[in-house]
Amino acid sequence: MTPNGAVRSKMAGRVSEMTHVVAIKQGLTVKIDVVDDVIGVDEAAPPVRWADNLRFVFDLIDLYVASGQLTPLNDVGTIHFARWVILPGNQQLLFTANFDGGLEQYIHDFVTIANSGIPTRHNTTGAKWMDAVWGNCVGYPGTEDFSAFLDFMSTNLVETTLWYPTITDVTVRDTSWLRQFRNLFATFEDAALEVERSTWPPRLLEAYDTLTRAVNRIDVTDV
Repeated sequence: MTPNGAVRSKMAGRVSEMTHVVAIKQGLTVKIDVVDDVIGVDEAAPPVRWADNLRFVFDLIDLYVASGQLTPLNDVGTIHFARWVILPGNQQLLFTANFDGGLEQYIHDFVTIANSGIPTRHNTTGAKWMDAVWGNCVGYPGTEDFSAFLDFMSTNLVETTLWYPTITDVTVRDTSWLRQFRNLFATFEDAALEVERSTWPPRLLEAYDTLTRAVNRIDVTDV
């Protein structure tokens, strides 16, 4: 439980989950648009419903991903997945995520990485995508005040009735490291095969054979 009594997310091993439901503002607003690759509002456009404004933001993110571009969430190196759903009736926004570590650190990463306003490798314009999303929702305080944003996230958490993660001891960074290791090992293995085995010191040969057998037994789909 959080200090104010909201439900905490569940954690299994090194992986956590969160389920967040918040009310979408009702009525009309100025439409968000992109001008010269910068997210802003289109004062000349007719007003739109908050839920439609939110859909447009999600469409923009989809376009970024479909075109091969990355989003600020790629700068947060602990996310297994994140999902936003406008629930039927256009009254509420559902957000669910699986991530490494604890809830507070994950939310802190949103503030300092995904919504800092500072250009990054994956967010070259410094666009505040979290503002563009949750700015359409009731009670969103922005992210400049971390305590206020943490309270907004925490008080709108919904307890997950059943959460079943199949892998709980491997983080996103672990997976990236393992993939890189396998690729580097393949390069090393190719080079080693060019050297006559009879010239290898016995302990090195034994270690190489043991490592090769172990690596080749690993199903790459597991990492």
